[in-house]
Amino acid sequence: MASRPSRKQNSSCDACRKLRIGCDVRIKDEGDPCSNCKRRGRECTLKHIANANPRGVKRSFTFVHDEKTGVQSEHSDTDYATVSKVPVASVEDDKRRMSDASSHGSKLLATKEEDSLALQQQAMRLHQMLWDVFVNRFETQVGIWIGSACCPFKSTYTAPTRLISRLVLTLTSYRRRLVDPQLAASIEPVQILSPSDKESLRQALLSAVHAYSARWLPFEDVAPGISLAAGSKLKEDLVKSLWTKAQKRIYSPMTQPTYCSILALHLFGNTPVPADVTEPNISEACLQVSLQHLKTISTQSRLLSSTNAKTVLVTNPSGNSTSTSEVSPLEYAQMEEIAFWFGIMCDTSRSLAKSLPPIIASVTSTDGQVWDQVRQQVDEFKAGCKNWRNSRVPISVDVLYGVVGHGTACRAMVWAAISRVQDALYHHLTDISVEEATTSALREFNRFNESFEYLLGLFLLNIDHTLGVLTLIDMLSATGYAHLLSNEYELRLSSAREMANSARIAVHVDQTSTGSPLQNSILLQSPYPENVVDALFRAGNSIIYLYKNQTLSISMVEAMFSLMLQGLRVLQIVSNTAYTAYNSLLDSCNEVGVKPKAIPDYSASSAITPECSQWSGTSSNIFEGEVSQELDRMVISNPTLMEQTIQRHERELGLN
Repeated sequence: MASRPSRKQNSSCDACRKLRIGCDVRIKDEGDPCSNCKRRGRECTLKHIANANPRGVKRSFTFVHDEKTGVQSEHSDTDYATVSKVPVASVEDDKRRMSDASSHGSKLLATKEEDSLALQQQAMRLHQMLWDVFVNRFETQVGIWIGSACCPFKSTYTAPTRLISRLVLTLTSYRRRLVDPQLAASIEPVQILSPSDKESLRQALLSAVHAYSARWLPFEDVAPGISLAAGSKLKEDLVKSLWTKAQKRIYSPMTQPTYCSILALHLFGNTPVPADVTEPNISEACLQVSLQHLKTISTQSRLLSSTNAKTVLVTNPSGNSTSTSEVSPLEYAQMEEIAFWFGIMCDTSRSLAKSLPPIIASVTSTDGQVWDQVRQQVDEFKAGCKNWRNSRVPISVDVLYGVVGHGTACRAMVWAAISRVQDALYHHLTDISVEEATTSALREFNRFNESFEYLLGLFLLNIDHTLGVLTLIDMLSATGYAHLLSNEYELRLSSAREMANSARIAVHVDQTSTGSPLQNSILLQSPYPENVVDALFRAGNSIIYLYKNQTLSISMVEAMFSLMLQGLRVLQIVSNTAYTAYNSLLDSCNEVGVKPKAIPDYSASSAITPECSQWSGTSSNIFEGEVSQELDRMVISNPTLMEQTIQRHERELGLN
């Protein structure tokens, strides 16, 4: 059989040569692009070949088969006549041709190695991009929300500052064991992970991070020559590929109640399902199992603590994130408390968004064990901030983090109060009446407003609070209990204005930012963009409701509604539900004859976020299928990939 044509120097087009990938332009007809350029929709040029061959460039090549050596080599058309006239070779000529064939094979092998190395580098760059998004979008923001300053479970204020990924890896690497063997035998043992179990969880968490972060990757490739449609299609394919791989690995965490499993399931459960995926949607199942795992682990941990017996901290087999000397039993207990508080926050969010009962604890026990402590902390914070509240001196970053942390805890308490109203209306898990639950929810609303109403600059916190108010109003109105709200119209109007102001702030920031109009969009900063979509959608419906009841003028409705639609346009870049919400509000506009202002089409804009600006020169092939396949091989074959990545971010953030 004839061998593959040997590789000639300067035989790749300019784009493939720049990306260091294989090119088949030498076997294409003159004027036809190579396969890579044709797939990417860009121009295929040969400037480098022209410079390397000043006599002229011939796009057509001919393969010549030598019957003596069996080697098929490549020659330009101008050389073919000369080659065809070569006389019968002598023995020395045969040896020379065999040597040339061997040399060609070595060059081909070297080329393959170079292509393989370039592919590995691209896969590593993709991994770093995805993890950078995860740290900036999830780790830092959620870390502030559950920080040690506002965690109601924490017994001391010396809990170490850690990334959430480091937190779950450390908690998974250790387990508490009773010293007394007889007492230990009476308590259900903690599940001990085998090395293979830990490896499957590591791969599942890595894949979940990749799938979760993919929607925030640059929407438009900035490499010259590539079309917007081609760049968009590449990203869609990459998002689907990463989601599919994560979906296949997520079943292992569903059967392993560990902290690593909890984070992997939470991330995948909050990852949107690609539009054309045929696999069953297990997002809600992942969120539910994640909370059930945390409830199981926390119940067992509290059972160990209730015995008042001595316990020791031991490592699970193959625990390799830290050594036993680096984590004390007190630090481990504090990290468990922070992880449980994270679960409470996730539980209240899920209950509000899905109208489902809480999982981690019953409503009454949660109110007694958690929210009383939150109320006390918020009241103490409110009293302590009087000195700087009216000060002209800018507050420090540490104070700002404390404000966000306490505000988020108070917001979670408001959402928990709404969950009690939902329980009274739908689930009936407790004996609380609708009237009692509504009164409690309004009391928590007032507490939040009194403590944080002056903090209008906390964009996402205000949106989350407004979402809670609108959810309660819509729920009571739909079930015939709107009379419990003595000021329903006023609440709707103030909430709609709050969302309109938030959208106006976002639009103003987008218009005044440098570079891409969406590069710094604060609407894309939330780790849970579906909450922002829900808030804008409910506010838009409230505007229509107020207009039908002649509370708002047509000019005011059109101005406010345009802001809601513009916000949803921006969110369409990272949220599939934003498309449905946008079209639904447009239909509502048409029904009542409202004509909002023209809305910019952000689908043709770049969604490069601030933390991804360093990747602005990334070439389009980083989104291609072979790169995601190489990334998947890297997840499987590199057991230290996640540990090294976390360490890199810990160094960058100055964390121990």
